[in-house]
Amino acid sequence: VNNGAIFYLINALYFKGVWTKEFNKDNTTDGEFYLINGKKKMIPMMSQTNVVKYYQEKDFEAISLPYGSGKVSMYIFLPSVNSSLSKFINNLNVNNWEKWMSNFAEKELTIVLPKFKVNYDVVLNDTLKELGMEIAFGSEADFSGLCKEKVFIDEVKHKTIMEVNEEGTEAVSATSVEMKRNGTPKFVINRPFFCAIVDNTTGLILFVCYVIDPKPDDITLITPIKKE
Repeated sequence: VNNGAIFYLINALYFKGVWTKEFNKDNTTDGEFYLINGKKKMIPMMSQTNVVKYYQEKDFEAISLPYGSGKVSMYIFLPSVNSSLSKFINNLNVNNWEKWMSNFAEKELTIVLPKFKVNYDVVLNDTLKELGMEIAFGSEADFSGLCKEKVFIDEVKHKTIMEVNEEGTEAVSATSVEMKRNGTPKFVINRPFFCAIVDNTTGLILFVCYVIDPKPDDITLITPIKKE
């Protein structure tokens, strides 16, 4: 807390989601995850066989894992081995997003997904200035509708924490027995990927992140990806 601050404006968004079909903890085993630098590491990988929404293009494939009643889902985009996460992010725009989201179709898959936690902490001053809010950070700012004193914005911080495990985003108790069918195609998320939590009713994107080095028991720090 800054002693010179007059007041703080705080906005918080909390999401707790339990998978519609939870991953059986008995199926979680250590598996290989390939990092951007070509090295690999062993991390806990969850798995289940399920009918999910699936989409594929030349440079990536994607699945939708629903929470609860299915109104909200996590969409996971996995670049192909001949492509890259940075290329996917470079192609991420409104038109492509709308096209991708409208073309998911149901498919039975064996899904292999790493457990991970994500922590993103950033100061948004420069970003907001680039979007046209520069005056709000200087002496010409006018916040007379909020405060009688002459004030301006000193700092805007954003922080996101998201955990993905067998139950969803937070731990809940569950018992189940899963039967696997031979020959089911696999969707193995064993390299850097992009994911988004989306409200399927409105299309609103609640959270987005990319994972390049998952850490299930620690924090995965999100760092900028360089454009190709």
